[in-house]
Amino acid sequence: MDFNMLQPSFWFDACNKRSSNLYGGIKLLLRKTESLYVDEAEDVREMLDDPVNQGLPHLKHLKLSNVSDMKFVIGSRMLVSCLESLDLHSLMNLESICEAEQKAESFGRLRFLEVSECKMLKNLFSFSIAKRLRQLEEIEVSHCNNMREFILVEKEEEIGENDNLEFPQLRSLSLRYLPTFNGTWYSQKTLQSVTWLFGKMVLFPVALEELYLDSVNGIEKIWHDDQLLTVSLGVQSLTRLEVWECHKLKCAFTSSMVKSFVQLETLIVSHCDKMEDIIEGILGGEERINNSIRVFPKLNSLKLNNLSNLKRFCCGINPVEFPLLRKLEIKKCHVLSAFHFETASIGNNISFDPSVPRPQYLFSEKVIFPVLEELGICCGIEYEVQDVDLDIRTTMECELEACRDDDSMKELYMFPNLHQLTLGWNVGVKEIWRLVPSSVPFQNLVILEVRECDGIIKLITHSTAKSLVQLKEMSILNCKKIEEIIEGGDNNDQDEIIFPQLNSLELESLPKLESFCLSWNYTFGFPSLQTVIVEDCPKMKIFSQRHSNAPMLNEVEFYWSGCYEEHWENDLNSTIQQFFREHQIDMVEKSKNFEEYLSHLSTSNSQNDLIKEYENSEEDQSNPFKKQKRHGT
Repeated sequence: MDFNMLQPSFWFDACNKRSSNLYGGIKLLLRKTESLYVDEAEDVREMLDDPVNQGLPHLKHLKLSNVSDMKFVIGSRMLVSCLESLDLHSLMNLESICEAEQKAESFGRLRFLEVSECKMLKNLFSFSIAKRLRQLEEIEVSHCNNMREFILVEKEEEIGENDNLEFPQLRSLSLRYLPTFNGTWYSQKTLQSVTWLFGKMVLFPVALEELYLDSVNGIEKIWHDDQLLTVSLGVQSLTRLEVWECHKLKCAFTSSMVKSFVQLETLIVSHCDKMEDIIEGILGGEERINNSIRVFPKLNSLKLNNLSNLKRFCCGINPVEFPLLRKLEIKKCHVLSAFHFETASIGNNISFDPSVPRPQYLFSEKVIFPVLEELGICCGIEYEVQDVDLDIRTTMECELEACRDDDSMKELYMFPNLHQLTLGWNVGVKEIWRLVPSSVPFQNLVILEVRECDGIIKLITHSTAKSLVQLKEMSILNCKKIEEIIEGGDNNDQDEIIFPQLNSLELESLPKLESFCLSWNYTFGFPSLQTVIVEDCPKMKIFSQRHSNAPMLNEVEFYWSGCYEEHWENDLNSTIQQFFREHQIDMVEKSKNFEEYLSHLSTSNSQNDLIKEYENSEEDQSNPFKKQKRHGT
């Protein structure tokens, strides 16, 4: 709420002292003010309660900041029937918003409530006051270390048998950094509390569009079981849900309520240590497309990040389809082995059918993303993902990092619309595309970057290479075992491989690389190639066995042992050969040094430490010519 835009308004700060006529004039002004902002002032309580003010009858907007001597905000003499917004910040001794029960018309117009850094505040309102908040549109509570609940039930008799709380106009709810928050209400008489946000007593707001939960460590459920039958009336308006660092949550949804989230567009779940399922239970009763279950029909963006115990997104027998999902990001979910588990139902329990093979793919054919455009998987150095089988026909950008299983990328295919592909830290991966059928091309791929994939020996087959007709940038960086970029076929058929759009080729820190292609079967055409960078490739004696035509190229940039050189000998092969001859002694020596490091890998407990140690020993500290953008800075 911008108090500078509100009229008539009054700003009272530490410069306004209690002296002579000034203080008396201030009190007279407060009778008519609609907006009051108090910052770092003294005796604010006395000022607000002064009879001369007549209870501030016209006050619509109240903001108090950095006032240390207040234990409550709304006194018994204050009239808050017109109050529309209340903003409380850094009231370090605040224990309660209201001193006592208010008149029936109090808070009836309140629309915006923001409370932050009120360290002593344990709850917001009593049950009787909360029932009046039917115009409330936004609630934001953050950094209140002792906040335990929203609603305090002081007298059990004030709650009827079927009494509940509704916030029919609430559009946004944000709870952040509330380490002791347990749930929405607490009974002072029975000492009963809850560990969920919404249930029988506090209904899910029917108009709620955005829900943010960050470091709300006490809640075990977002919605309680007793509301599952009626929750669909509320969640149908929800468009955005973010859950961060809620360490007692084991799931975000239950299968019985997923069908109700018909407007959800953005879902982010991050750093929830006990989260095992995004959707708990077995999917089955949701809307279907053919035989597929529609999950979150309007979901556009899904991010799962740092969920150390996440086992699956969902379970069920039928395929699941996300009809509008365009962006999917999965990062550091170390035990996630399948996005969708195929299961059978026995009562209310999940039973894994022994006749169904265990998941072999992170994404199987039963997960359908018909319009996915961006896919990012980065799961940390300890992650062991199963084979990635991605039948995603519209994906445009894909980033895969830290997939360590030996064949984890062997089924990376079916991306006819993929524009950008980045592979990083795939320790143990061998031939990324060797098993790709020749009928499945990458005809729209524009950018290819492979970095620190230490298990790769040969990058792509010649049939895949022929499909890269739109490729403009290729960067192969820090792959310790790669021997050639293009793998030759088994027959003796002669062929020409043309990269019509390739403009930039970068080969960096490839100690085993001998050639772009070792086969005598192929010639190469690079009609658009203008930039070739070769850095620390000590075994690269020639670019290709047969001719490589690059009519636009007039130099090759070499970075070697802290030096920068530009060479050109009329064609690519001659240039590489000449550079190797001139630096052969240095290259052999460096290659030998690296081989000595590799010889220790079988007995070392840390391959990566050895690699880094070697790189650090060779790192150039004085080369002014290195292009920093190539190293991510």
